[in-house]
Amino acid sequence: MIVERVTGRLLPEVVEAELLAPVGLRHTHYDYADFPGEGEPGAGIAYGFTSFDRGTTWVRRPFGRAGALGCVGSMYSILPDIARWCGWLSRAFSPDDGDDAVLSRAARRRMQIGHTAIHDDDRVERPTLADAGYGLGLVVEIDRELGRLVQHSGGLPGFSSNMRWHPDSGIGVVVFTNTNGMPTREWTYEILADTMRAADVPAQRIPLWPETTSAARSIDAVLCAGGSLRECAEVFTDNVFSDIPLDQRDNAIRALIAHQGGLVSAPDAGDLASRVLWAPSAAGVCWRVPCRGGDLHVRIELTEVHHPRVQRVVVELPPAAEHAGGSEGGTSALVTHQFQPVITLL
Repeated sequence: MIVERVTGRLLPEVVEAELLAPVGLRHTHYDYADFPGEGEPGAGIAYGFTSFDRGTTWVRRPFGRAGALGCVGSMYSILPDIARWCGWLSRAFSPDDGDDAVLSRAARRRMQIGHTAIHDDDRVERPTLADAGYGLGLVVEIDRELGRLVQHSGGLPGFSSNMRWHPDSGIGVVVFTNTNGMPTREWTYEILADTMRAADVPAQRIPLWPETTSAARSIDAVLCAGGSLRECAEVFTDNVFSDIPLDQRDNAIRALIAHQGGLVSAPDAGDLASRVLWAPSAAGVCWRVPCRGGDLHVRIELTEVHHPRVQRVVVELPPAAEHAGGSEGGTSALVTHQFQPVITLL
């Protein structure tokens, strides 16, 4: 009603002209009569059915109509169009995408960031779910295995659907059924997980800032040589050595190295890229420093300002439960586990 008041046009006309056509959704309509061959298998629109006796008999349900409450289910579409729609939303996170014509990338990203927490809702519960929230028209999930997922279901008498995608890789799944009450959410999750496993897709790709990589290399070179952090003081913010004085930091690091049996010689330690463990963001990274009796872990976090510098550095013994499983080294990137991030050192 707001759209019609502002534009002076009917909502279907506005949506089709301003959204559907520019995005390329050529087979998405407000009127089921726009689909040829109504009800014929393989051509036209599928009827929806409901069973009240566990599938013994089926009742055909009427189609919805556009109107003031049309947003809850008056549009009709096909799988390729919905896949295209999901891809258009997902590409907002791609640095290679420059499409701001219909809706800016910034706005599409805001749609796919959780703004309101979802608690105790059986529509999103599963053992691997770490967190869930509602964005702008979409459900955003943080999955312990697959990373960040975006999804939304549809359901009316006679119909069930779900669309779900992994924004980082652009892989997504869409499921339509022409009966209600079907577990489409579970199906899309299982299909997406199987697809990501088969393609060996990491949960997340984290290209570190060049400043993060540069600072990590400087600190690592000093630590692996048994030197003092004073030698790379230029990479730190002023607060680092006021929080804990430099001499105390150096002494604590030397004590940890001695506890671990001394340093492995620098040539044997391997390139930093082969020793990265995890990264919380582009501004932080954790890696291991090899010692004869076991590794040390180093974590840094940079300020997210115009000239980023290290505002936090921690050198510690590895936690009892490793953050990452086995590792596979490379010169530019590391896959620490099938569903761990891929971290690119720029």
